[in-house]
Amino acid sequence: VWASNSTTAALEAALKGLPVMVMLPSDDFDLCPLQDVPGLLRTGSLDDVKRALAQAAPPALPPQAPQSAAPDLSGMLNRLGGLLNGGSGGGALQNGGGNPLSALADLDPRLIQLGMRLISEYNSPADDKTALLAALRPFVKEERFAKVDRAIQAARLARVVRAALRMFRESKEGGEGEHV
Repeated sequence: VWASNSTTAALEAALKGLPVMVMLPSDDFDLCPLQDVPGLLRTGSLDDVKRALAQAAPPALPPQAPQSAAPDLSGMLNRLGGLLNGGSGGGALQNGGGNPLSALADLDPRLIQLGMRLISEYNSPADDKTALLAALRPFVKEERFAKVDRAIQAARLARVVRAALRMFRESKEGGEGEHV
């Protein structure tokens, strides 16, 4: 399975014992839930893909902890502390030890699910508005590229806001509680 770095598809495939390769982030955070798993094949170029296909094997997942065990949050908290205290944090997020998802243990699972759905919405293929803006970009003057890029980003964010409002309404109608 070849997955992007911002999806849980890699985790699902690894749990099923399938070979997995994950794209490296490009000017973005590495959101891969398996980023610290030894033997995970990462791809950033065509040569990486060829090498990963030749070495395809399921990643070695750590043994599953008992359900009652409290997760170790120290690695993620240290990384977040570095980011919040003005540190670059980029290398720590990609190269640090520990499970990066362990910091999410204290959050409401519905909130995590909502966040993942919104990230997925933001990263989903372009809708008509963003596709039109992207298609127009080659025909505008170079000094206007930044404006077109901002318009595309605004259109994507508007799509995420609409999705969030829709999810909020659905949760209210479903009687799931007072928050999303």
